[in-house]
Amino acid sequence: MNNSGKLLSELIENYGIRLGPLNNDEDFFLELVKVSHIAIRGEETNDLFINVNLLLEYALRKEHSRLTLTLTETLLAMQLHTRIKITENAAVTRQLGCVFSIQYSQHKVEIYYNVLRLMTTSTNERGIENIKTVLGPLLHKFDANIYECFHLPLSLELLHTYLVIDRHAFSSLLSDILMDWNLYDDQIDPIMFEKLLWYAFISDNKRILKEQVTKYDSFIKADRWGIKCYRFVRQNLSRSDQLEKLRTSPVLNQLLNRSSYTSIEKEAFLNKIYAKIHEKESKLNMVQELPHKQITRSITRLSSYNLPPDVKLQDIHHKKIIHLAVFESKEMKRISKTIQVEVLTDVNEKEFYVNKATLKAIKGKVGSAYIYVVDYSKEKKREKIEEEKLFKWPSTEISGVGYEEENNSTGLNEKSALRKMGYQITNMTRQKRWEILQHAVPKLGLKKVAYIIASNVKLRKGQKNGLQKFSYSISEWEYDLDKLKSRYYKKEFIWPRT
Repeated sequence: MNNSGKLLSELIENYGIRLGPLNNDEDFFLELVKVSHIAIRGEETNDLFINVNLLLEYALRKEHSRLTLTLTETLLAMQLHTRIKITENAAVTRQLGCVFSIQYSQHKVEIYYNVLRLMTTSTNERGIENIKTVLGPLLHKFDANIYECFHLPLSLELLHTYLVIDRHAFSSLLSDILMDWNLYDDQIDPIMFEKLLWYAFISDNKRILKEQVTKYDSFIKADRWGIKCYRFVRQNLSRSDQLEKLRTSPVLNQLLNRSSYTSIEKEAFLNKIYAKIHEKESKLNMVQELPHKQITRSITRLSSYNLPPDVKLQDIHHKKIIHLAVFESKEMKRISKTIQVEVLTDVNEKEFYVNKATLKAIKGKVGSAYIYVVDYSKEKKREKIEEEKLFKWPSTEISGVGYEEENNSTGLNEKSALRKMGYQITNMTRQKRWEILQHAVPKLGLKKVAYIIASNVKLRKGQKNGLQKFSYSISEWEYDLDKLKSRYYKKEFIWPRT
């Protein structure tokens, strides 16, 4: 039995639908006209869904891109301009999900986009339930076909769909998009930026978005209502004395009434805003309940340059838990919260010290807020420590010795350095990539180039089904690593195991 026959049998068995398959394109268009007339009359009947299933079964069987595009455009127009909600029928929803399994030779982006829009514009309870239970498993299975189009409006609509189906998958997908941002950066406009800005807000990816979007500084000043609303929310969340003003602001009611967002999006935005308000108020209450003398306003970087004359490094070995103040602004006046930190001190406990690793962890916890750190070492040092000349070649395995060090050593800015030179896997031949790498090695250094490529491999392998979803990209990156070894490797360090 072929795939379409199997699908037809499943539809009959699972949903009780008796279909007589369409035989040719003429039958298809006659059936499409019939469906359109039913929709215009506003009749949400079983006949309509039976006819839609007939049309979808024929389009899937033929894998005809033009027919599928015409059908999905018609169904989307019906849903947007009539009372008909296509996803109310589980069999229709399932067949729409099967569209993503087909790699159409033409109009693939438009077809995928129309189907996703059919999902995100479905607002009734039954339709949303079908999207979660019927479409969800199919989307998880075939979402790589959608994502690897690297088309920003399509990727945003996929994000929108996952906002309905799976919030964890939503966050993972947004992280992937930001990681591959060099493929999207020239596609973005203020309208798409507005949506991406709010998506980054609800998934706590604001900092990475700012780092990645080249035109962020100009877009964030745009005179669009959604962007102005975002600025208002962020400004008031940053001030503990403005939280109640934000909670009762008419701006949030206006957000609720905006037609440019779906009800699912507005619910997600508002829930995140109220959650942020509650989180900040809870931390503020905890600060107010602590006796003032128990709050430590500053810590000192552990270094011989920062110790009093009569204290030696070996004296700083007593561990203590303190409540460290976190400030709202760089003026260090208003405390927004406290965090518990393990510090080192001497027997007198007059000063509290943290080493470099602990300080990095603290900064990760406080994010964009401020802590007071005393550190004179940079001013007092007269010579820089010579950087190690030997380094361990990065492994592309996702676990094992050296993984944590390598994973932390290559940030988004370093990856951007190679991306800015034009290096990418998508739509680029091996010869063209090699030309770019030949320019990159003298400019960036072999170490940095190797770490960047190996980091890309590890990130993909570490994702859910990463080896399967990104098998092509992984094999191409590892091909480039092997070629770098053949050309530049002089046995001055350990070569990686891949």
